Amino acid sequence: MSCYGGACYLNWPLLLAYVKKKKSGYESLPLAVSLILTLYVCVGGYYEIPPMGQLIGIARACRMSSIEEYGSPPYGAAAEYPVSQIARYMGWDPEKSIAKLTLNHIVVKSPNQPLTDLARTNRTTIGRLMDIMCKDLTGGANEGKLTSP
Repeated sequence: MSCYGGACYLNWPLLLAYVKKKKSGYESLPLAVSLILTLYVCVGGYYEIPPMGQLIGIARACRMSSIEEYGSPPYGAAAEYPVSQIARYMGWDPEKSIAKLTLNHIVVKSPNQPLTDLARTNRTTIGRLMDIMCKDLTGGANEGKLTSP
């Protein structure tokens, strides 16, 4: 259980007592306003209603511009797994993925070489390695277009 979930669980009786407490309309106004505001932000974020939709659009644009400039972001714990296992997990053919890396002058010592070691050895980023493995031999991003010569 997360800390937030544990706090809600442990404080649930206090929260219910606060809500059920007989108060004048003015004293319950902050609770009502906060619930309405929370509902507005949640629904607005989901359906991208202004201004949340505009903020989401700005965040997407910033993320895409950083990906264009720096490549795909690192993939967290996946970086510790071998190249062949990552390729299989992503639905790519491991042999073709290693061949793509080799065509792009990336030295792969073994299919069991972790991505972090591969990136360090070849002085590149994990994101660049993943980008190379996901592209087809003609430079597109759809591996389904691959044809054997």
